[in-house]
Order: sequence, then structure tokens, then C-alpha cells
Amino acid sequence: MRPVSKFQGAGRGMAIGCDMVAGVGVGALIGWWLDKVTGWSPWCFLVFFVLGAAAGFRMVYAKMMNPDDKERR
Repeated sequence: MRPVSKFQGAGRGMAIGCDMVAGVGVGALIGWWLDKVTGWSPWCFLVFFVLGAAAGFRMVYAKMMNPDDKERR
């Protein structure tokens, strides 16, 4: 059994926060780009923003349910 660092929780929290921000950011960027290409503003942005948020929440949920599984995706 390995010793627990006092910063282990902070690192895990930062990773979860980055997953959420990355999901929303990537979804928003894809939607913004599709709006520019298709001219359907703001529909693509809104749809992909929501899809990115859902993906971010899914990643957070997966990490919270399996905290010891480091490579699960």
C-alpha cells in the first residue's frame, strides 16, 4: 500500500476540472467553426456547447465512480 500525499485530492480535482473545461471548450469551438462554415448561427454553437457539456459531465462522472482506474475512457 502506497502512502497518501496531502496533494493527491488537489491533483484529482484539477484533473476533473480540466476534463469539464476541455469538453465544453472543444464542443463550443466545433460549434463556432460549424456556424462560420454553414452560416446557421447560433444553432451549431448551441448544440455542440450542450454536447460538450454532456461529454464533460460524463467524464467527471466516470472519474468519480472509478477513482482508482487511471486509464478508463
